[in-house]
Amino acid sequence: MASRRNFLARSTAFGAALLGCSSGIRAAANERLTLGFIGLGERGIYLLNQFLAEPDIEIVAVCDPYELHYREREWGKGKALGRRPARDLIAKAAGRPPAYDLWCGPAEQLPYMQARHHRWWRGHTAFGGGVLMDWIGHHNDIAHWSLDLDTSGPERVESTIWTPAKTAVYDTPWHYTIQCNYPSGPQSTISDTHQVGTKWTGPDGWIHVTRGRLTASDNRWLVDDFSAGPFSLGPATGHVRNFLDGVKTRQTCVAPANVGHRSITPGHLGYVSQAVGRPLTWDPVAQQISNDPEAQQLLERNHYRAPWQLPG
Repeated sequence: MASRRNFLARSTAFGAALLGCSSGIRAAANERLTLGFIGLGERGIYLLNQFLAEPDIEIVAVCDPYELHYREREWGKGKALGRRPARDLIAKAAGRPPAYDLWCGPAEQLPYMQARHHRWWRGHTAFGGGVLMDWIGHHNDIAHWSLDLDTSGPERVESTIWTPAKTAVYDTPWHYTIQCNYPSGPQSTISDTHQVGTKWTGPDGWIHVTRGRLTASDNRWLVDDFSAGPFSLGPATGHVRNFLDGVKTRQTCVAPANVGHRSITPGHLGYVSQAVGRPLTWDPVAQQISNDPEAQQLLERNHYRAPWQLPG
């Protein structure tokens, strides 16, 4: 059995190793998975490289509304390994610039500008949730996991600090602090003023973890033979391998979609708390804001522009 700590360290090391090597062993055709990639920007190319390092996958199609991303799809191992997609798909449409309408999708079609539509699209709530929603899924899932709350959440959420961006180009917070209270007693603070990562503070000291690095107020807690109690995790691989194995076996991945949803919920509630100017009482079972129709309406509001629709 491997501890959560070992899994985090192993995942980080494995992900880094993929960028520096390629697989020289190919799986038989009936053992391979075929993949298509939509989006070939910085993150897309990074993931493309990781998947190309696996022996049992084949990239059959790539697509990006931004043609420059598409043309530069050979930045990674695809060119070095001589492995090009079996089909090339370029999404083209009339617009300002070409395919801008498709790029926006169901989001509000704001005036196009380089600063807002390349990497920092997340800085405007039409497209994303800023640094808060960018990073909360990376770190709050670790906090929830440690508290055995992967399928639950806080019971009270309040936005206490919310500093708007300094330019009209973006509208997500420049600084933020969100206080959360959990049914079993723990309290958490999600804030840009903290050191990046997840930190647990208790009567005997603290532990801090961030993407493979672990520190503590007591170094004895960091030795390999330290007994951390009954909590443990089975043998684990990196995210890409874990996902591919899940596709093949239909077993639940280490971080399934619902865990991601629960991990970022406090961030969405922080946005709503800021909008209505008061703390929220959250029912993590029903996933509803209690006794506050205005706040619940904000949480449920659908911003899709025509003709885009969300089924169901």
